[in-house]
Amino acid sequence: MSLGPAVAGVRRWFVALAVVGVVGIGAAGLAATSPAWYTDFSVSYLGVDPGSDAFFNGTMVILGVVFLGFASHAVAIVRAGRAAGVVVRGGRAIEAALWIIGPALMATGLFQIDEGRRAHAIHNLAGFSVPILVMLMMLAEPWTTPVIRDRFRSLTAITLGLIVALFLLAVLEAVHYSLMEILGFVLCGVWLRAWLLRIADLVPDRARAGA
Repeated sequence: MSLGPAVAGVRRWFVALAVVGVVGIGAAGLAATSPAWYTDFSVSYLGVDPGSDAFFNGTMVILGVVFLGFASHAVAIVRAGRAAGVVVRGGRAIEAALWIIGPALMATGLFQIDEGRRAHAIHNLAGFSVPILVMLMMLAEPWTTPVIRDRFRSLTAITLGLIVALFLLAVLEAVHYSLMEILGFVLCGVWLRAWLLRIADLVPDRARAGA
């Protein structure tokens, strides 16, 4: 099976995710009634600010829909990786995680932190699940795709280190919490794209070797 369409799809949908995220979150930040919202609050507060709520919540729902398009091609790459022996463990769990991320993003836009305890809990669960799922993929990468032994392994370690460092800096109030959230999501997305494309690169060679 040719992975050309899946690889092109991952690249195309990732660009769409980036454009929607930058434009939507940027518009929400500019429309917020508090010009310095990012200094005091989680980015989730853009979803309840009267000036930015429509921009933020709509953006999160659209991001979730767009990610489903991304996931449809990402899952095709993972399945090809399983068949070729690139993804040797946890393939089904990876596929499930990819399908979960889209609805989780949508839930952060549909459930707000000021709509009661249940909505607040759903929002937080959905919002935290996205980076947690991707970070679990990072941690498990040597186990799920052990054939990847090149510089990508260093990229994984650096990405994890940066995310942990950002979190610690936010706890110590050295960086704004909202900045930590945004940069964390960006790092997770960039790593996930790179991992999927690296799997796709290895599939033809592994398939020929196993033929």
